Parts: sequence; structure tokens; C-alpha cells
Amino acid sequence: MSSDVFPLPALTPLTQLNVQDNLRINAERWQLAHHYHQQRQNVHYQALWQPGIVYGLGVKLIAPPPGTAPQFQTKSWIEVQPGFAIDGEGNPIVISEERDRTYPITIPPLTDRGIQTLYIVVNHVDPKQLELPNSTDRLQEQFRFDQRINHLRPKDIELCRIRISADQDILAMPTQGLTPELGQLDLTQRRFAQLRSQRSFTLGLFPNQPRYQRGLMGLFQGMQVLYPGLHGQLQTVTQADAALDALCISGTSLIEWQRSDTPGHTRLFQSLKDYPGGLLIVAEGVDRVLQESIKRLQRHLELRRVVSPHLITRHPFLFGQLPKLSKDNGLWVDDRIVIVSPSLFEHWQGQEQSRQAIRTWHEFGINLLYYIWYNSHIRKLLR
Repeated sequence: MSSDVFPLPALTPLTQLNVQDNLRINAERWQLAHHYHQQRQNVHYQALWQPGIVYGLGVKLIAPPPGTAPQFQTKSWIEVQPGFAIDGEGNPIVISEERDRTYPITIPPLTDRGIQTLYIVVNHVDPKQLELPNSTDRLQEQFRFDQRINHLRPKDIELCRIRISADQDILAMPTQGLTPELGQLDLTQRRFAQLRSQRSFTLGLFPNQPRYQRGLMGLFQGMQVLYPGLHGQLQTVTQADAALDALCISGTSLIEWQRSDTPGHTRLFQSLKDYPGGLLIVAEGVDRVLQESIKRLQRHLELRRVVSPHLITRHPFLFGQLPKLSKDNGLWVDDRIVIVSPSLFEHWQGQEQSRQAIRTWHEFGINLLYYIWYNSHIRKLLR
């Protein structure tokens, strides 16, 4: 899953104009006074809101506009509908009916790199940064269309994306808007401006665990609707990274790394040992072998079976008793370490289950992730 966390306001104190009697107002002081209010607006938006489209800004392919230079006649042109968006710094982007809303897409040369994603974006442009004549006392804020390959920048507002292959030379409108194919405009992944979650949870997953990945993706999808107050994202990792809130690893891998003399496994186990965040360990049960491996990570180990009342059973959703995971209950906790049953990931996928069952397992999973996030959050504040 790509990163969905947008930059928070910088820790830069705001500077006001100290207004006094007989203060002479010049251009510099006038700019300072107005810049302060602009910063206040941007800080407010960055702290509480997520950037995105407010309305409009549809996209369609068009023929090259009249008067287009010959070198641009062969390009694929788009026209953007009028609309409004707000970028990651809180700047409004207004694309009105009167503005030029056309843009030529350049298909980059691709050789033996498989399928890539071309993003068409719009950015806010501060008119004071442009070389404009001094003959006017009014500056209208600007915008600029642009394109990216395989990534977006924090200030980008995505208008559409196009999956392209090495032999792609012609773009097309999608025949089915919800299921665009290669070379067709894809508007299904656009972001809309909305409230920003104040709790961000990043879970690292060691590779070669597609079963766990599918389950976690299903859980994160449910969390977007059931509890948007916690924003989760999943990253595939090859070693422990202190920037992550928690790591998910199978108990079998943990035991293998702890027992192995292979340098690669030794480094992986040492990175886990030095890792300060939460650990989500997936195992059928808590036997002596697994406990010995965990003790190598955390010397003082006091695993306890989770029973109500516990934070996992109380917040954000209230459970009188835990859902039945397996014969041994499948949920053990010791501070930052949580051990769960593999069957939990199958429940999170939601296959061949009733809507009520899916909701129950997703709510329980959200409680579990909230506990891991909250524990990691408090630990970071105490460092």
C-alpha cells in the first residue's frame, strides 16, 4: 500500500507584525502581515484536513487544440473540467471556466521495465514566484498541470492515472469507468478533501507472507469506514525499521532466525532485538520454543491471555468477550508483544462469511491495531 500520510505543519513559529502608533507601513511589513494570516490558514488545514479534490476536475481525452505547434500534434491531449481542490499545504487550487484547461501528455519511453503508472496532477503556483510585470496591483493565484512516473509528491493533486506498458503509444478513454484497462484514463483512485486522522499507524510486514498481507489489507479497508480516527498503512519490509509503529512476523520465522547461524538471519534477528516498536507475532499457540525465542528479544517476558476487561476488548469497540479464535483463544499480550492466531487473517479477508461476522472480526482487528498503536505512541512519548 502506498503511503497515505501527508506532511504535518512544520515546527516553525509564526511571526506577526507588531503594530504600534506611528508605525510606517512599507511593502515588506505589508507582506509580513498578510503572510502571517496565510500561514495560519495553511497550518489549520494541514493539521486537521487531508488534501484532495473538493468538486469537479473531471478529465477527458481531446484532439489537439487549434493552433497547436506541429511537434505537439502527435501527443495525447486532455481537457480538465472546472473545479476546486486544496493541496497538502492548504493552498486552494481554483480551475475556472475561463482558464486554459488543456494539457499534452508525454508518454515516456519505457524499455523492459514492465507496467508503470503515469500520474496526471495539478499543483498550486504562487504568483509572487513568477516573473510578472509590475504594471498591475492584482495577482491571481495560478495552477500548473504536470505528470509523474510511479510516484506522487506531497503537494500533487491527482487528476487521473494511466497504467502504461513498454509498447504503449496511444491513450484511450475507458470503456468501463470503474475498471480501466492498460492505456486508459483511470479516475478511480482520486483523493477527496476530508478530515485528517490524528492517529497514523504504519505496520511493517516481512516479505513472503501473502496470506497475512491479504488479511491486513482487508482489515485496513474496513478500518477506513468503521474507524477513520485511526489511519493504517502497510509496508513490506526486509528488516526492522525504528520509524515503523509495529512489525508483523510469523512465529516460525522468529524461531528460525533465532536458531540459525546464517549471517542474514542473524542480522534480521538482531534488528528485531534492537527494534523499539510493537511486535505482532502470528503463531498457532504459545509453546516453550516460541517463548524462548521471544525471551531473546525481550528478557522479561510475562505473556498473559487477553480476557475482558482489557483495552483490546474496550476501545474503540466494546466486546463483552473475545470472538472465538482457536482452542487456546489465540491472543496473548505482554506490553509491546501481541501473539495472534493465523486464522485471524483469514477472518479479516471476509471470504464466505456473513456481513455480521465480517463486521465483528474487523471491529476486533481495529481494537487490536489500536492497542498496538497506542502502546507504541506512549512508548515514543516517553523516549
